[in-house]
Amino acid sequence: DDYSLVSDLHWSAFTGEALELVNTVIDPSSRANVLQIVEATVRADQYNLKKIGETRLKDYELPLYNWEEKLILNEGEEETALLKIDVIIDPVTELGQRIGGIINILHTLPNTFIRIAFKPSLDLTEIPIKRFYRIVFPTQLDFDENGDIKESIAVFDNIPKDLLLTMSVLVPQSWVVAPVHSPHDLDNLKLSKISGQVEAEYQLQHLLVQGHAVDSHNAPPRGTQFILTSLTQNEDLSAVPDTITMANLGYLQLKANPGVWWLRLRPGTSTSVYEFESVGGKKVINGAALVVLDSFKGVTLFPVVRNKPGMEGVDVLNVDDSKNKEGVRANINSFDSAWKFVSSMFPKPKNGSDLVPTKKQAEINIFSVASGHLYERFLGIMMLSVIRQTKSTVKFWLIENFLSPSFKEFLPHFAAVYDFDYELITYKWPHWLRAQTEKQRTIWGYKILFLDVLFPLSLEKVIFVDADQVVRVDMKELVDLDLNGAVYGYTPFCDSRKEMDGFRFWMSGYWKTHLQNRAYHI
Repeated sequence: DDYSLVSDLHWSAFTGEALELVNTVIDPSSRANVLQIVEATVRADQYNLKKIGETRLKDYELPLYNWEEKLILNEGEEETALLKIDVIIDPVTELGQRIGGIINILHTLPNTFIRIAFKPSLDLTEIPIKRFYRIVFPTQLDFDENGDIKESIAVFDNIPKDLLLTMSVLVPQSWVVAPVHSPHDLDNLKLSKISGQVEAEYQLQHLLVQGHAVDSHNAPPRGTQFILTSLTQNEDLSAVPDTITMANLGYLQLKANPGVWWLRLRPGTSTSVYEFESVGGKKVINGAALVVLDSFKGVTLFPVVRNKPGMEGVDVLNVDDSKNKEGVRANINSFDSAWKFVSSMFPKPKNGSDLVPTKKQAEINIFSVASGHLYERFLGIMMLSVIRQTKSTVKFWLIENFLSPSFKEFLPHFAAVYDFDYELITYKWPHWLRAQTEKQRTIWGYKILFLDVLFPLSLEKVIFVDADQVVRVDMKELVDLDLNGAVYGYTPFCDSRKEMDGFRFWMSGYWKTHLQNRAYHI
């Protein structure tokens, strides 16, 4: 009642009169602008950003006195502007392209003054920009003649037709986006060979739940496994998103859709060694932290785990070795510790899924990557050659990031005719890892850097086969090959053809010294 009384008093004394004045004096098309000015003025006064009759001192001054007039561009009315923005930009850089798009958006705001100072590099031997760029950021809703909201699109005009181009989108770090409809080869576009327009539709498929985990000693708990489950009690844990913690910055990444989730340690070795100490400011209930994904910004978490009693100093990647080195810190005086001590003397099952129920895996799991329609044709031939050489069940794991929409539409029909299983996998390039500008180098990164986080944790062994290879033997032989505990197995490069020695860069210089007479593997 007291709150309602204060609200009514405030309305009758101030708000009601102001609103009546706005409705009677100001043109309806300008009301939003007036309300924005009032709000900006009130907030500036609340936060002491600007006192009446005084100009707020800036933390910097734009050094314009030694620059030529032609390098300065002013947008808006400086005298009446409530928001003043100074920008120093190198126009012939990729960052300059992005800032230019942002400036176009800010320019549409009312009562805004923008001063742009161009400062290009003067020692360039070639233009560093290798792309055409547009920003899609609607500042208001646009409607068509039927009253429907117009879709936001980016349009490129007057592009040279003889260039070989690749189409891609730059999205916020927390977005997982892929093309879903396009008849064109988006990785190899040559406009001179295409009649009409090139169109592509991209879809936001997932949002990321990212994080940086540490243990109680502030070190990354490398190898610790996390899962993201829904609030359903009887959920199939073999189908939930899972990930493994990297040694680099304790980074973890999970894909999810908007909703409410539980972040848990994956049942098995991780829950045997660790327990949650905290997850940022989120409350941990029965070994799980509540995660609310309600924003397009995604969620960033900072889990802190601690070793369970009796597991101090144990390495989650090699529990048995850690116990042998550190000793089992068990207190035999308690029944619980004694039971842990006894149970640790018996070997654990070698099932990598530990306590998580898993679906039956295919006998042969093949991993490959292809980009462009030509290599997708090669990929189809390779997949068919694998199937025809074996009687075992086969599943293909393909990186979705680089597959064209037409190939993804073809895959279900291909799999139905030749009776194989497949799964599209993806991983967002981490924000802390330097991004590659060349697509081929990005593909190499996925083939090497992210092997331990690309696949479900229940997958025990996968074989990489290049898309342009033809398999002539039963791949079950490689599946059954004993790697003697090694995580990776690479084939050594051949050196039988001496006429190719000039191309074998590892036979001289740095690589020869680094390898120390060992074989070069790829």
